[in-house]
Amino acid sequence: MRDGESRSSGGSRVRSAQAAARKPLNEYYNSGAVARPHPAPQATPLSAWSRSGAKRFFDVALVVASLPIVAPACLLIAIAIRISSRGPVFFVQRRVGLHGAPFSIVKFRTMTHRARGHKICITTIRDDQITSVGRVLRALKLDELPQFFNVLRGEMSLVGPRPRVPKQPLGRIDCRPGITGAASLAFAREEMLLAGIPAHQLPQYYASRVIPLKQRLDEAYMLRATLVSDLNLLFLTVFKVWLAPSLRQSVEKHGAVGALPEEGCD
Repeated sequence: MRDGESRSSGGSRVRSAQAAARKPLNEYYNSGAVARPHPAPQATPLSAWSRSGAKRFFDVALVVASLPIVAPACLLIAIAIRISSRGPVFFVQRRVGLHGAPFSIVKFRTMTHRARGHKICITTIRDDQITSVGRVLRALKLDELPQFFNVLRGEMSLVGPRPRVPKQPLGRIDCRPGITGAASLAFAREEMLLAGIPAHQLPQYYASRVIPLKQRLDEAYMLRATLVSDLNLLFLTVFKVWLAPSLRQSVEKHGAVGALPEEGCD
């Protein structure tokens, strides 16, 4: 009897498993029994230059050639940071790079040192946590210089989309993130723009308006990027022609977040 009951029980389990296998997955998702998987983000199409080995060679060659100027400048900046405020010289943060691989981006610290685990907020030009040296570094974008080290390590490129923080739910760009790029230049005075947004609206405004626009600008650029266009963006970055007419038109085309501030405005 027990043997027969065992066979009967076993057969019931098999039939239940077969029935479950035939059950549409949507029924499991709708009932909450199984978590619905998130679709993998689609990779953004890239130009031939953006995915070429020649671009990588160009990055390394330009960084190495600039080291006689950049290295002494970094040393002077590091001394100024150490003298002017307490805390480390560098600010290190986890970002998402090529093929979604995490890496540590390095910048010069521009804000007062905070305890580990302190939540990083969106910064505006009025933020009183920015140090006196930090304001100069941010204005001249010199706080980005240590990212030359990230370029040499193969984690970043000179020109590309800005590296994202791990929790930003955006599409995937299968290229190295850049020190500068179309979105970086279009929002070079981002801290001035955000200063006009009420503090309680700032996180939502940034997430819903600024980040998607930056992504559209980067995607549009990386689709058509060439050696000449990269050289043009590097020229604009070095000589501080922040909002060239072509970049301003690109912002307007992909959806403005409001009037972009001119240099020197509040």
